[in-house]
Amino acid sequence: MNKWIKYSILYANQRSYLDDLFRVYPTIPEGIRDIDEEKWSRVGNLQ
Repeated sequence: MNKWIKYSILYANQRSYLDDLFRVYPTIPEGIRDIDEEKWSRVGNLQ
């Protein structure tokens, strides 16, 4: 196994992993966004 993959797995198993991840990639960076109704209406028509 690649040593970097090993390091990644070890780090992902730490308790602080998700906290650290959310600091880098916040789930809602600018608050809750509104859905564009026009685009949303086209979603169901993509078959």
